[in-house]
Amino acid sequence: MELRLLDAVSLADLPSGSGIEWMDGHYYICSDDSPVLYKVDAGGTTVDQINIFNWAFDGRIPKVFKPDFEAMVNVGCEIWVFGSGSLAPRDVFVKVDLTTKAIRTFSLTIFYDALCRHAAIQKEQLNIEGAAVHGEQLLLLNRGNNCIYRFALADFTSCVEQDGVFPNIVVQRYNLPFIDGCVAGFSGATVFGDDLIFCASLEKTKDWINDGEILGSFIGLIHLCENSEEIADCVQLMQGNEVFLGKIEGLCVTEKSEKQVMLSAICDNDDGRSTLLTIEMSL
Repeated sequence: MELRLLDAVSLADLPSGSGIEWMDGHYYICSDDSPVLYKVDAGGTTVDQINIFNWAFDGRIPKVFKPDFEAMVNVGCEIWVFGSGSLAPRDVFVKVDLTTKAIRTFSLTIFYDALCRHAAIQKEQLNIEGAAVHGEQLLLLNRGNNCIYRFALADFTSCVEQDGVFPNIVVQRYNLPFIDGCVAGFSGATVFGDDLIFCASLEKTKDWINDGEILGSFIGLIHLCENSEEIADCVQLMQGNEVFLGKIEGLCVTEKSEKQVMLSAICDNDDGRSTLLTIEMSL
């Protein structure tokens, strides 16, 4: 697998981009500290905003209050947005109907607590940063321990929306690269056929709450049908001959052929801005 960074566009009016989907010629981008789902055209201009979180003040939401929307996936005519679960206010799940712009919000506290028990982790190890749908399965990527949780989409919906039974779940843990003693952590994902294309960023921080020095980002492949804990490939993104020192938080496929995939990725700059990347991936 080879990566080529083709373009980088600054999105000055879109803070802390954390998830991205491409639908009908537009991007939908969520932010980890904004109450808004942004609709952005192909050139990077925001053309619409949908409020998905009740916040009465202007500007970025302080860490202590923010829902920390870090994972997003398109399901039918809806966008599903997940809070990271890393603190109590972040146990939130939002469904956005793009046809009617209707918003439905659910608590994930019971689900996330059960997920921690099932995966034998403490709540402080939970940091959901990516979501993807493969067939009838929902995949959630946990940055806290680089695990992917796989379960039936219908079972998740029943559990969260109807107080149903916790779904049967497969937990798979992956070994990601290290740089300067820091391990890359899952930060987003999308599905391409039977492959999961994931991004993983490196940040010098001791926890999932505070920001740290950004050391770069990887993009990798996992073959989902093999049901193994092997990563098929994982490449650090470069900018010319230098490491691209950006924190990729989400990615999506915009064009594809048998041997080439065009990706768009969103970077959180940790300074109130975001960057939209165009990346060519050769398989």
